[in-house]
Amino acid sequence: MKVKIWGARGSIPAPGPETMRYGGNTSCLEVALSDGSTLILDAGTGIRSLGLAMGTVPGPLHILLTHLHLDHVQGLMFFAPAFRRQCDITVWGPKAGDASLCERIARYISAPLAPVDVREMPFTFRQVKELEWSIGSATVRAGWVHHRGPTLGYRIDDGGTSLCYIPDHEPGIGTPLTAITDDWIPALNLARDATLVLIIQRPCAGPPYRRTAKLIHARPHRQREWLIACEFTEMLSEEEVHDLLSVCPW
Repeated sequence: MKVKIWGARGSIPAPGPETMRYGGNTSCLEVALSDGSTLILDAGTGIRSLGLAMGTVPGPLHILLTHLHLDHVQGLMFFAPAFRRQCDITVWGPKAGDASLCERIARYISAPLAPVDVREMPFTFRQVKELEWSIGSATVRAGWVHHRGPTLGYRIDDGGTSLCYIPDHEPGIGTPLTAITDDWIPALNLARDATLVLIIQRPCAGPPYRRTAKLIHARPHRQREWLIACEFTEMLSEEEVHDLLSVCPW
């Protein structure tokens, strides 16, 4: 399994010379599986650069959306393979009671907000109903995460290697982080014994992001070999991101 981060910012893209080191695109990860299949985690603006870099797409693509906030879906209509009718692209995402996954995304990617309609693009939409299924050589597990709106975390196991991607994680709403037990943190079981854990906790400037770093240090390091914190708010400077990462144990 190979993983490449194409976008690690949250809320809104923040391109420019001041974000050259850690990047200004919003959430998108590329996961290459051992059988040659490709998974894409989230479709923020980073998916545009990924699509341009892909060239010919030899097989089916699977896009796993954690939730439908704009910074996780706004790149779908700029994903080059989506404009090639021969491409086979399945978009997975959390279910909700009010509308289908396609209908909910179409609220953004359709007139009058967009010049294209997502229903005309070569996507097959699938709501995550079972919390474990197979894609290519991988077993994919999903778990619910505390965040506004239906939100999933994903774990991908492939050939003895595992990746855990926990998005927009808000474990401490109304509760001091130091008082939280492991059992209370949603989706933490997805991270147990994972090879790579990507924690996304919306760190912000000042003391709050230091507390986030302490929580990362206190919990997942018992179960992983490598840990990466990403989706830094657009308000963080490169120096503040570096400061956050320097507090964490990697």
